[in-house]
Amino acid sequence: MRTRKAILRKASEWKNNPMLVSGLYRLFTYLPWEAIPKKYKEFFPKESEKVWDEDLKEFNKDEILRDIDAEIRAILKVLVKKNITHSIGLIPMILADMYMYDIGIAPFQGKLLKITNTYKINTDIDRNLAEQLATIQIINLLKEFIKKLNLNLSFDIDRVREEIAEQMAKAEETNKEVALALAKSKKEKEEVKNSDTKE
Repeated sequence: MRTRKAILRKASEWKNNPMLVSGLYRLFTYLPWEAIPKKYKEFFPKESEKVWDEDLKEFNKDEILRDIDAEIRAILKVLVKKNITHSIGLIPMILADMYMYDIGIAPFQGKLLKITNTYKINTDIDRNLAEQLATIQIINLLKEFIKKLNLNLSFDIDRVREEIAEQMAKAEETNKEVALALAKSKKEKEEVKNSDTKE
């Protein structure tokens, strides 16, 4: 586990990066209430001060691994809904937990930044393809976390990946069918309009 000084130093590194905001607040959950910078305390529930330090006593490395398992599950559930931005926003929570688990996270942070930037660029070109690529990259990153932590998940991530891929394929096929139907409808309307003009 990291020291209070180390946690505050990492929080200071992350404070100006909007992409890492969930990780920043996750780091604070490892600090005593008195150690959390005052400007952030207003964003926690009012009753937090009374129970904060009691909850803090429960943290240990086994608890961190259980939390990461739950966080990975939450990210996958969001991915199923094709909410890439939200899923990317949750990943820094895992980075914070891994940091507290005494694992170097700089390489993973760099990969997250690359995924985010690539997704933004690709969205302007083809949103569907951007979502598919980002989903693959996010799941691969999660698998790197799992390997680094030697984590035994409570579910099969490869099976979940297959299900998401199947859903995306079906959604893409549906989109094509809708597009074809709309194109056909538009063509028929144009034909009726042209026929009326001729008469």
